[in-house]
Parts: sequence; C-alpha cells; structure tokens
Amino acid sequence: MIRTWETDSPGLRERLTAHTPLRRAADPQEIAQVAAWLLKRPLLLRDRHSPTGRRWRTGLNRGRLHPSLPGHPTHDT
Repeated sequence: MIRTWETDSPGLRERLTAHTPLRRAADPQEIAQVAAWLLKRPLLLRDRHSPTGRRWRTGLNRGRLHPSLPGHPTHDT
C-alpha cells in the first residue's frame, strides 16, 4: 500500500521521515512496546493515584474530598 502511494507521490517517504523525530519508520517491535506502555498507563491511574503515588483531586466535588478518600471527615481509617 505504501509503495503504491509512493509511486503516485514521488518523494513521499522523504517528506514523511522529515517530520519524524527519529528520521525513520518505527520497527514493529518498537510499535508494540509503545502500545504496551500506553495500555499499561490507565491501570496506573485506575485507583486515583498518579504514577508518583500522590492522590489526584478532581473538580467534580468542587474541592471537597469524596467520602471514600482519606482525609474526608467520614472516612474510616
């Protein structure tokens, strides 16, 4: 498919690689590693912790903590 596209648009590969940081196409293994990393990230954030271990607050409660979170007056410790 890319060969047909390149035949119809001479210099296409050079124009595309000029806009990539590595100046080359990624290997399938590199693409798989990035996909695995991206799929892993939501699991880190699922429990409302940042990757650094700090809890995140959302604006949904207008600055108040959810009752299930530590620091809320009704939270069981």
